[in-house]
Amino acid sequence: MRDFGSFLNDMAPEQPKPEPQQYPDYDEEAEQQEFQQSQSDIPMDPVTPAQGYSDFGSAPQQTFAMDEPVGQPAPMDMGMNGGMGGMNGMNGEPSNIPMESAEPVNTQKRYSAEDYERATNYDYATRSTQGTYQTIRERRSTLSRNSDENMGMGIVGTLLGAVLGTGIWYLIGLTGFISSWGALAIVVCCFFGYTLFAKGFGAGGALVVGIAIIVSVFCGIRLCYGHMIVESQKELRSDTKLLEEYDMEPEDVYVPTLVEASFTQFGSIIDSYDDIGAVRKAYESDLGTSYLYTGIAAIVFFVRRMRH
Repeated sequence: MRDFGSFLNDMAPEQPKPEPQQYPDYDEEAEQQEFQQSQSDIPMDPVTPAQGYSDFGSAPQQTFAMDEPVGQPAPMDMGMNGGMGGMNGMNGEPSNIPMESAEPVNTQKRYSAEDYERATNYDYATRSTQGTYQTIRERRSTLSRNSDENMGMGIVGTLLGAVLGTGIWYLIGLTGFISSWGALAIVVCCFFGYTLFAKGFGAGGALVVGIAIIVSVFCGIRLCYGHMIVESQKELRSDTKLLEEYDMEPEDVYVPTLVEASFTQFGSIIDSYDDIGAVRKAYESDLGTSYLYTGIAAIVFFVRRMRH
């Protein structure tokens, strides 16, 4: 009779034999940990549960000394070298690890909406030294009336500043250009000429300086055109071919002075040109451009003065 059990065992595939289980070598791990401790610059002392947080800021972890048997907790240190009272949470010695200093707290003053309103709104009422409430606009008007402004001397200073500013404009105009720097020079010279002599600047001073600026720009343009007229007449006097054609002597050519060509004889000389319309159009265009530059320069200058 056939043994089916042995037959099935013979027909079944051979099962692999289990490998013997390897247990960790605790002595070898202890030697590796001692070697790592000897190579490290920071001493790796065992930490007990009672030592709490260390200088590294990590949470307390329960560890055991390497030379004590497993299952028995390390002796707890509750003295001054303990977790909460220790100097570094390790041996009670000062730590050599540099600690980062705290960043300074930003103590910048924060202004309120009322402070902003007081600084920007000229109609905001504030208390004066007499205890009464005045707006910034009213207070400036009061200071202007009570100031020791000498308008007579201010007019003299404005005239001197206007002459200086017009001279700068004329020198720039000799190059053939209308520059905003010349306009700014007129504004600055007139303003500081008044303030230096009047020892103040009020509503009357603003009127005087404004009139002086307008007149200075007009005179500057006239001087530039008068200079071109004088130079053109001098060229005619030296043009021998033209003089022979009209049978004229050099002395017969009229050369006006700068004042005559710019102011007293300006209209009659312009009317003597063949193309009167083109000459007058060019003059009016240059005059309008000059006033535009001067207006922009005056606005920028006075706005910056009021802010500061």
